[in-house]
Amino acid sequence: MKRVHQIRAVLLDLDGTLYHQQFLRSLMAFELSAAPFALGSIREALRVWRILKCFREGREALRTMED
Repeated sequence: MKRVHQIRAVLLDLDGTLYHQQFLRSLMAFELSAAPFALGSIREALRVWRILKCFREGREALRTMED
């Protein structure tokens, strides 16, 4: 059976002024640490963490190309 995932949030910030970065990072760290419980398994949490890691590495690579 195919899973349907509900989108919980979409955040667009083009210039970094919509939020306090340290506070948002703290909230994201809390949510990521709770992922095994929220997703119901360590395996699913690891999958999400890997996806986020790849995304982050890709963004950093693009940033170095822009400079």
